[in-house]
Amino acid sequence: MHISSPQDNCWTVGSWHRAFIHALAALQVEYLQEAHMPGGAVLIIEDDPDIRESMRLLLEDEGYEVFDAEHGAAGLAMLYQAVHALVALVDYRMPVMDGAELLRLVAADGVELRRHAFVLVTANSDLLPRELARALTSLAVPTLNKPFDIDVLLVAVRRAQDTLRETPA
Repeated sequence: MHISSPQDNCWTVGSWHRAFIHALAALQVEYLQEAHMPGGAVLIIEDDPDIRESMRLLLEDEGYEVFDAEHGAAGLAMLYQAVHALVALVDYRMPVMDGAELLRLVAADGVELRRHAFVLVTANSDLLPRELARALTSLAVPTLNKPFDIDVLLVAVRRAQDTLRETPA
């Protein structure tokens, strides 16, 4: 894959980082289209790299195939591109596109995005706007409070995975 700089081959740390993230996202999308593990797949949409990595390691140890995105817009693109239904762990507060906006788009979408299962992850569950709370209820999206207990996270993912198995393809 060839990546060229938009500024006449004058690479800065920021442009390298953006190009790397773009290339990595493209590779993950390609892999999402081909991969499917019997145990299920999880997409972590979380801007904090430490939380994202901790969740990834834990879920991989439990046998899940794990993908990640650092903000809602990247996660949304991956959800659209995924061939198989995913459990999406969506952080509430993120740059570019937050979890609330991502879930609003899911609610408005219909079939394409609703084939996935979602869990909203937030440290601010008591501050969720009413509109978002209604969307969570209509989509049957549970909320996982940060900081979360490992067992509570695993139960939330298993329940979401179970809903995917119960939903006709």
